[in-house]
Amino acid sequence: MSVEEMQLTPLRPASADELQAQPEQRSNTLALVGLSVLQADRAPQRFEPRWFRAWEAQLYRKAARQTGRRQWDFSRFSLDGGLDAAKSGYRDTLTAVAQAAKQAVAAAEASCGRRSARERMALLYFDFWGQSSHLEQAFNWRDSFDLDVIPKFILRDQATEAFSCKVQAGRGAFIQALRMAQSLLHSGAADSVLLGGLFRSFPVLCFAEALSGNAAERAWLGRGGQHNAPLVERAGFMVLRRGEALASARQPGLLLGEPRYLQAPAGREAAGQWLGERWAEQLPERRALVYGGHYPSSLLDQVEAGAVAAAGEHWVYENICRRFGDSGGLNPLLALQRHAERKAATADTPPALLSLSDSQGGTWLLRGE
Repeated sequence: MSVEEMQLTPLRPASADELQAQPEQRSNTLALVGLSVLQADRAPQRFEPRWFRAWEAQLYRKAARQTGRRQWDFSRFSLDGGLDAAKSGYRDTLTAVAQAAKQAVAAAEASCGRRSARERMALLYFDFWGQSSHLEQAFNWRDSFDLDVIPKFILRDQATEAFSCKVQAGRGAFIQALRMAQSLLHSGAADSVLLGGLFRSFPVLCFAEALSGNAAERAWLGRGGQHNAPLVERAGFMVLRRGEALASARQPGLLLGEPRYLQAPAGREAAGQWLGERWAEQLPERRALVYGGHYPSSLLDQVEAGAVAAAGEHWVYENICRRFGDSGGLNPLLALQRHAERKAATADTPPALLSLSDSQGGTWLLRGE
C-alpha cells in the first residue's frame, strides 16, 4: 500500500461550525497500548561557543540576541567530560532507538498478549532534521542508512513486514505519522503500528530553528518569546492498535481521537481567547488536562495559559517543554507518557487534550482518554 493510496485529507483550518457539526467518530480512534521514551542520561550542560566553529558561534550569538536567551543548555547522547556539543555519539543514539522500540513492543505484548505469527506490524519512523549522517560523521554506509533513511535493525528485530516508511521531519512529524497510522489500521493494511523516532540536538541547527521560529512568532503575535527550555536528546516509540483493542487489554491504555488542525488569529489576547473556545468545543465535559508547550516559547506559554483561563475553571494546563525540556517532534510522546502515568495513578483522571501549537498560530488538537 503506497502513501498515495492512503488518501490523507489535505491540511486546512477547521471552523467552529464544522467541529460542532462533525463530532469525533469512535471508529477512527486508536488505542495506545505500548509506549517508551528514553533520553540521554547526562544533565543539561551549558553551550560555550568555540572560536574554531565560527558559523556555529555566530548563530549562537544571533539566536541569543533575538530570542533574549542568555544560556543554551544541551543534554546529548554520549558526551565525555565537559560539554563538547559538536561531538557526536551516534552509536549510543542508535542503541537508544533500538531499546525504546523494544520496550514499547514489550509493553504492548504485556497489555495485549504476544504477537501471533499472522499479526502484521507497520513502522512509521521520523526524526527532526532529515539526513544527518554527515553531521554525525558516520562513514559506514550501514550506519548512514540507519540515520538518514530508517533503522533497519527495527525492521529486523520487530518483524515489521506490513509497511514501513520515514515520515517528513519536523515538529509536525508526529501528527503526520498518526494520521498515516489511522489509515493503515482502519483500512486493514496493518494490525498494529510502531510509531516513533529520534531527536538529536545539533547546536547549529537548533540555533537556526530558534531564529526561524522567532521571526514567525513576531509576525503572528507582534514579538517573539524566549526559549528557556533545555534541549534534551530522546528516542521514543509507541504501539497503536484499533480502538476496540482496549476492551480486551490486560492493562489500561489511552484512546486517541482524530487530530484536528486549527489556525489561531493574530495577537496574543485574541489567540488565547479563540484557542480557549476551541478547546471547550473539543471537550464538552468542561474538565480536562491540557498539555501544551509543544514549541518552547515563553510567549506561547502565556497564550496557552490565557486559553485555559478562557476555557473554564476546571481546566489544568501543563507546559511540556518547561517540565521535560524540548525534544522537538518527540514532545507529543512526552505528553502522552505524562497522561498515561496520571491515568494509571488516579482512576478519576479527566480526559487529556494535546495542543500542539507552533510559532505561526497553527495548532493540532488531539484528545486522549
